[in-house]
Amino acid sequence: MSSPDLGLYVSSNNVDHGPLSLKEATERVQSGEFKPTDLGWHQGVSGWVPLKQLPEWSQMQAPPALPITKKKTPDSSPEDSVPPMGTSPQKAKLRQGSTVPSESGNTMDGFADERAEEQRSSGGIGGKILIAFAVLIFLATLAIMGWYCWKNWDDIILQL
Repeated sequence: MSSPDLGLYVSSNNVDHGPLSLKEATERVQSGEFKPTDLGWHQGVSGWVPLKQLPEWSQMQAPPALPITKKKTPDSSPEDSVPPMGTSPQKAKLRQGSTVPSESGNTMDGFADERAEEQRSSGGIGGKILIAFAVLIFLATLAIMGWYCWKNWDDIILQL
């Protein structure tokens, strides 16, 4: 890991920038001002290299972390804020039923958001029953038409 006061120099579009802190460089990479192919240098790197080859590149292009706030309740305890092992903090908040922003920007109850996502992805049981019924109607119609043509093949041929 590098320190926040990185002292990074960047050459972008024939303009030199720097020294920049890691935070400043990250903001400029995420805004598109600096590109992965722009040249950069800081203490500890042997010469000017493309930004994507710097050890800090993964930190610079990562999206900023979203703050997760917990609903304050009178019976909250410190252990409520620690997510179970193997669980992301956001999923832990969903399990606790706290309010978190959804992808659409709306704030919903975590469990309601999970149920809505599950229903959107699966279509619900009613949709599946309707589709199965439509397929059965189609197959029955096809079978009746096939049987009718089989039984009346001679009459059909004579009419042509």
